[in-house]
Amino acid sequence: MTANGNAEVILLRVNPSATKVYYATYLGGAGDDGVEALTTTDDGRLTVVGRTGSPNFPTTPGAFDTGANSGGDAFITTFRPFLQGVEPYGSSTESCFGPLVANATEMPRAGAATFGLYLSGAPALSQGLCFVATAPSSSGAAFGSATLWIAPDSIVRRIPVTTDALGFVETPLPIGTLAAGAQLWAQFVIRNAQECTSGGRLVASNAVHITVQ
Repeated sequence: MTANGNAEVILLRVNPSATKVYYATYLGGAGDDGVEALTTTDDGRLTVVGRTGSPNFPTTPGAFDTGANSGGDAFITTFRPFLQGVEPYGSSTESCFGPLVANATEMPRAGAATFGLYLSGAPALSQGLCFVATAPSSSGAAFGSATLWIAPDSIVRRIPVTTDALGFVETPLPIGTLAAGAQLWAQFVIRNAQECTSGGRLVASNAVHITVQ
């Protein structure tokens, strides 16, 4: 990350205890930039509202206004905080608490021994599995009351997991023997909370498409 100007917006994604950073970036340009409000969406995106005095504030094609006006402008920016080589695939089979969001702990670099996955938004203190597969399911496959976005006949690993009191869990997925360009798909399936009256016994996260870098 490289800072520009005297004031920047810094976006972080951390674990619930704030002891590990999964994603971090600056947002801004050559001038001063600040954030006024932010919110997360059901699929894990982050939307930031703020002000900018930067003539080169980063914009996307088709943005309403791509240049600076007078002394300052407002901005609305939406992020998908997934690292290079990691893309969400499919959607969550929600519990009554909302969607389950799966993501990666770091960029999936060839030779990495510390790469892993994490799940947030799940029912608390629930057991389940992290499935790892070599192919996706294009339309979703039924797995009890959950939907798998991985091809069931391509599953190569089943990793037992248990969520904590905040509905969070992290699990290692070493990729040290995989070469750059290798692809995996992974997805969490968790027992639904007993107090949930809607949905079935099993709920699932989005799948994660991993391309080794």
